[in-house]
Amino acid sequence: MAKIDVGKYRNLRRVVGEGWINIHPIQRGGILPPESREALLSFGDGYSTCDICIEGRVDLVRTPPILEFASDLAKFLNMDEIRFTPGARGAKQAIFRSIANPGDTIVLDSLA
Repeated sequence: MAKIDVGKYRNLRRVVGEGWINIHPIQRGGILPPESREALLSFGDGYSTCDICIEGRVDLVRTPPILEFASDLAKFLNMDEIRFTPGARGAKQAIFRSIANPGDTIVLDSLA
């Protein structure tokens, strides 16, 4: 098994100014009572992985070391590569398309 230095993934922090708060865009961003703003600044590490990401894809981000993490995770799992998806739906869709064909029936339970 490949030796991987996992220490670089400990205690990752966002480096942002106190005036920066990133609320999920589907939520009511910008309409935040002062008490909530204070709580976010005190306790929240942030919603975003990267506030100023110019790479355009999360798997290419170098700070925090997501690009390196993807490579290390692939080595750890003994895989050629891993792929990030923009959420669980995208991952499920990729899996279903690899194991089923259009028109096939897929049965799921409540734990799926």
